[in-house]
Amino acid sequence: MKVEERTIEKLIGHKNKNVFIVPPFQRRYAWKQKNFVQLLDDITKIMDGTGKRHFMGTLVFKPDSRNRHFIIIDGQQRLATFTIILTVLRSLSHKYATAKTREIERHLTIKGNPRFKPSLHDQDAFNRLLGNPDGLQKVRHKQVRAGYDFFHEGIQNHIENTKGKKPSHFNNFLKTVLSGMVFVEIVLTDNDDAHAIFESINYAGVPLTQSDLARNFILSLVRNGKEQERLNNTYWRGIEDKIEESISDGNGKAKKAEFQKILRDFLRAVLVVQKEKYISTTDLFRELRSFFHDGHVEDKLKMLLNEAGQYCKFLNPELEQRKKLRSQLQRLVDLKMTTYYPVLLVLYRSLANEEITIKDLERALQYIESFVVRRAFNSKVSRDLNQVFARIAKKLIDKKGKNLSKILKDEKWPDDDQFRTCFVSSSIYTTAPATARFALESIERYKSADKELQLGKSIQIEHVFPQQAKMNDWDSNSLSDLKKSLHVMGNLSLTAYNPTLGNHGFKEKKKGYKKSPYWLTKIIAKYDTWTKTEIEKRGERLLRVAMKIWPGPPLSKKQ
Repeated sequence: MKVEERTIEKLIGHKNKNVFIVPPFQRRYAWKQKNFVQLLDDITKIMDGTGKRHFMGTLVFKPDSRNRHFIIIDGQQRLATFTIILTVLRSLSHKYATAKTREIERHLTIKGNPRFKPSLHDQDAFNRLLGNPDGLQKVRHKQVRAGYDFFHEGIQNHIENTKGKKPSHFNNFLKTVLSGMVFVEIVLTDNDDAHAIFESINYAGVPLTQSDLARNFILSLVRNGKEQERLNNTYWRGIEDKIEESISDGNGKAKKAEFQKILRDFLRAVLVVQKEKYISTTDLFRELRSFFHDGHVEDKLKMLLNEAGQYCKFLNPELEQRKKLRSQLQRLVDLKMTTYYPVLLVLYRSLANEEITIKDLERALQYIESFVVRRAFNSKVSRDLNQVFARIAKKLIDKKGKNLSKILKDEKWPDDDQFRTCFVSSSIYTTAPATARFALESIERYKSADKELQLGKSIQIEHVFPQQAKMNDWDSNSLSDLKKSLHVMGNLSLTAYNPTLGNHGFKEKKKGYKKSPYWLTKIIAKYDTWTKTEIEKRGERLLRVAMKIWPGPPLSKKQ
């Protein structure tokens, strides 16, 4: 690689003919107000004499086949921003320094063609920017327009509010932009690993998302720009679209965060299956590089797109058309875990390959639910589920999707004796609160199967002996045992009016429990007192229901 110090003047000065190209698959222009403010502040500090030349980070280019044309590996956001600033200065030159208009134009174009060629997403916006910026109002993507408006107002205000001759201030601003902002330019050769360098560089601006890094790396393995565009449009966009469609709740910012998390988890789950080993989030992109470096990029993208279709059913069971499978997937969603997704990918792949039947898959999903719930009550074996399910996925691949019950048993699926012991005594509310809620709701639905039951987000877990108990309201001889039993299943219930029940004593709470629509809560009202004995009795009663909902390892050799 070649490393040089560069200014904007040296990059796109009128004395050279450099053209910089953003690969078609890269993301849109993404700078926001805070980025604009910081850059304008850096420029004006140099002009005011309070700062020296400002370092703008590293730019990474790879020569294109055409002379003096360079593909941007890293730096498109900053070069795009300086293109916007130069168009602003071109516009303001008509007011302050008409002699500079042509010079600025030569920094923007060569023989009428743009020096900065953005990705496909931004072509319309930048074409309008270079032609007539007023046309930016018609562009759907607003960031380019926002940048133009900000710098136009900011630069003009700086010139107008600085003492002295306005043309002089304009020329000073132009000079600072062209010569005061310094980059380190890295021009790669064919032997350099562009993506490895790209990932390792820290730079000022908008950080790349997981999606950006994955897509950029994968498509960078394909040399031809049109082929990159085809693969991006045919496969990667399809993957992103499927994931976006599976996200139903949240505002724009929350959805973006959820999208990035889902994409990361999806890639990890697929790689766990493909590589047949546990992969941590930290190792994800190293493993992704290794997987795609083996070649056959299109085949692997096609596989990812297909797996995305299955994976999104795990996120949004409404996408599963088969009613019983849809119901079972929804129960797994309600568990609020993703650790078993690699196993679900293997099972769905086995179903597609006709290695197992739909009945086998239905039974397998029941086994997974039982395995997760039963292990959650046994704190000694409930940890490291990511690694556990990675091992299960590998074994299941070897068995072509069959013998899951034996595989789960080998991975410490608690039998009835173990479950019986742990269910009553485990402080499940503290060790696995999501599982505690899932178990309570599942038991309530089981006992209320004869009527329509609504358990929305307003339903809360109720501690019969409360977490902030008023000691005078409880038997002083039982307090020690009650505190030890605070978070076990026997002391937990469901209610829609938790604040009303609050921290009252048992006699007062009973009045509310009698009116409850929930079986779980109504049965508490039948007790005269509430001590460790009643908690254990109720825990054992709930256990009998739980063992029907989540049976242990089957004795037969099925699956």
